[in-house]
Amino acid sequence: MAGSPNRAELAELRERTQNIRSRAERADASDQTYLKDGLEVDLALHDMLVAHFDNSLISGTHRIIQDRVRLIRSNKNYTTSRLVDAMSEHLAIIDALLATDENAAVAALKSHLTTSWRRALGHEDLSS
Repeated sequence: MAGSPNRAELAELRERTQNIRSRAERADASDQTYLKDGLEVDLALHDMLVAHFDNSLISGTHRIIQDRVRLIRSNKNYTTSRLVDAMSEHLAIIDALLATDENAAVAALKSHLTTSWRRALGHEDLSS
């Protein structure tokens, strides 16, 4: 059975996520530490959500995918634009959870997963 993440933890993660998005939006090429920091914040939401499932299949799959995500994002294809988009998607999920709006949370999560899946498959034009 899935539980709900702690509201204080969600609020703290929301602040960190917003901070990363803001840093990325105003970043310059000389300082890209926000990409590394962004990956940590990105994975923190995933870890928080998975931690609230009592499902060993989901947990095991998450660990495998997380390792692959780290490898993919360590290459040059993890860009500022992608980070800003991911942080915006995460904020939509977090805001829906904080509002206890299950329908909005599910919709935001589905949108994020669909976008992530399409990018992983190399479909950069996400409008179709």
